[in-house]
Amino acid sequence: MVAGMRVPFLRNKMEENMNGKELPIWAVMPQVLAPLREGRNVVVTSPTGSGKTTQVPQAILDSGLAYDGMIFAVQSRRVACRAAAVRVAEERGAQLGREIGYIVRYDRKTSEGTQICFVTDGVLMRFLEKDPELRKVSVVILDEFHERRMLSDAALALMRQVQKKRTNLRLVAMSATLDTLAVQKFLDAAVVDSGGEKLFPIEIRQFGRRPLTRMLPEQIATSVRNLCSSGKSGHILVFLPGKALIQDTRQMLTRRAERFPKEFANTVVLPLHAELSEEEQDRVFKPTAERKIILATNVAETSLTIPGVTMVVDSGLERRARYSPHSSITHLGIVPISKASATQRTGRCGREAPGICVRLWSASEHARLEALTPPEIRRTDVGGLVLSLKAVGVNEVGKFQFFEPPSEERLAKAQELLTRLGALDQGGGLTKIGWKMLRLPLPPRQARMVVEARKSRCLKMVSTIASCMLDPSIFARPMGKREWAQDQHRSFAIDDTSDCFSFLQLVREADHFKFSPEWCTRHAINRSALLEAWRLRWHVMRAVHRIDPMHVAPGREPHLPSLREQRAVIRRCIAAGLVDRVARRVAPGRYELCTGAVVDLDQGSVVDAEWIVAGDMRKVGTTKKAPVRISLATMVDLPMMEQLAPTLFRSSREVIERYPLTKTARVRRERRYLNLVLEQEEGLVADGNAGGESGLAKRLAPLSEAVARLTGKTK
Repeated sequence: MVAGMRVPFLRNKMEENMNGKELPIWAVMPQVLAPLREGRNVVVTSPTGSGKTTQVPQAILDSGLAYDGMIFAVQSRRVACRAAAVRVAEERGAQLGREIGYIVRYDRKTSEGTQICFVTDGVLMRFLEKDPELRKVSVVILDEFHERRMLSDAALALMRQVQKKRTNLRLVAMSATLDTLAVQKFLDAAVVDSGGEKLFPIEIRQFGRRPLTRMLPEQIATSVRNLCSSGKSGHILVFLPGKALIQDTRQMLTRRAERFPKEFANTVVLPLHAELSEEEQDRVFKPTAERKIILATNVAETSLTIPGVTMVVDSGLERRARYSPHSSITHLGIVPISKASATQRTGRCGREAPGICVRLWSASEHARLEALTPPEIRRTDVGGLVLSLKAVGVNEVGKFQFFEPPSEERLAKAQELLTRLGALDQGGGLTKIGWKMLRLPLPPRQARMVVEARKSRCLKMVSTIASCMLDPSIFARPMGKREWAQDQHRSFAIDDTSDCFSFLQLVREADHFKFSPEWCTRHAINRSALLEAWRLRWHVMRAVHRIDPMHVAPGREPHLPSLREQRAVIRRCIAAGLVDRVARRVAPGRYELCTGAVVDLDQGSVVDAEWIVAGDMRKVGTTKKAPVRISLATMVDLPMMEQLAPTLFRSSREVIERYPLTKTARVRRERRYLNLVLEQEEGLVADGNAGGESGLAKRLAPLSEAVARLTGKTK
């Protein structure tokens, strides 16, 4: 096929969907393909709606540039991955899973004949762990690279390492808003710019001062009602910062629809976020005679095109994680988006017709927004990334050629945590525990819990707890019903030695009632989050079974001799993944962490113990001095921790002052767990005696103290 020639089927499909106009990316497709044919990498900058996500992989395939290998089209999110694969398969008249396929967590549709495979960045990292040279892949396309996801950054750097061994591997980085020069230099690539944004006219309506987060559902409901009554046709896409606000806004819209049935006539409200089931996600894309009001997180910001959207309501907010390596606390807060994100969101409503975008912030606030979203690798915990890099042979992570490296402190803290969890040895190499953790679809802490459970006959229960711990929003707290919700959640508590046992009772009851929406609402449970944890739990157990086929098969596990012994073993497994989150009570509801920080225990906790480990730690507020609240507490004791983490206990002996006249010294002895002082004592010993006080020293102690006072050497 001649470079730049259009596939007739694709042209007809595009003419049908674009009212006779071709997707803009085809205007520069010859420039995209030419460098690849010469053996060079390519950076493609193209505006939203240009068709790069679906058209570039097809053009590369049809031009024969993939040779005998596959094309990996990498997306950041599962929703976008599946949607892009479905779209391309439809355009080519192919059955999904044959020529066109996808691989995401929990789901895979591929075959031996798959030539274009849409994968997430996490899946790409898994492929690199199994085959560091990606011998079955000829072209890797990193789409929406401007999002700067941590795994995308790492994958880009690893691909450059692979290219040193495989000269026939090609890389394509694509985005609408990208620091082109930096990526071009790193990849030594050709740059193709398709020009300015080719959208229908979009009217931007700027709201006044940004409303408070708790007022967002009400303000969005008002904006949606105004758009519904404006006479403009088309669906409405609303951007919100998280599932909780999506749920609150959905309830608010339901109430408004009851009050104003005329304005909301023939409308349907649909959520869209990464943790919905495939069926729930697909409802957003299916044609309907009703006007859709789609409440989405930033999953709908890039790659996805929802047919028929002509109006956008943008809260201007997103949930963004920030990790403090000093305190080991990840703060998942709601923050303003960047200007680049605002542009992406606005472009969602100008794809097929003139659009309207309502921004719930002022023009002056817009001027103060960051130009680009800060890279994830510079603001999140990199423990999981370090573990993955070790698995692909990067022994000295500090010397690895990242596209943009994390700080030395973040890398050091990550390796320190992995060493404490037993995943790395003192030389920084992967241990047997580390290899097992790596094969589990869990972050390092939760993976360590499951590895411990694997040998303790409680895999099913600990897998349930570890999966549920990842999303505390399973226990929902609806607006105006916080106390009622807390009472409902307490009803699942079956033991006062761990808040995590509530997850076991919750899953048991939810399974009995088949996870019905009515049951979840009645007990203030976030159904989508619970179903996500349920799916994850099953995949965790399957992964363990693959690691050790002789171990207990998923769903069939023997019981421990007694309930008391069973729960003690489960608490030990939980503690194995939280060895750096041990805390001692210093006052009712207040604990001192082994890092030295003083924190508050969540009021919903049922645990009342002197020693605990904290399953979750979050800042209450957005300031640097905001207090930290811990939740999902589990009771532990020092003998248990000595078995799990003996190297974290330290004994020290410090000479405070020497008394030459009596040949004695005052010594302070301490025993610590990390920074937490467990025991401390002072006493006189014979000078030079590193052990305990001698009998003579004890008898001379009063005389030594008197001499010290007379000579003025006491403090």
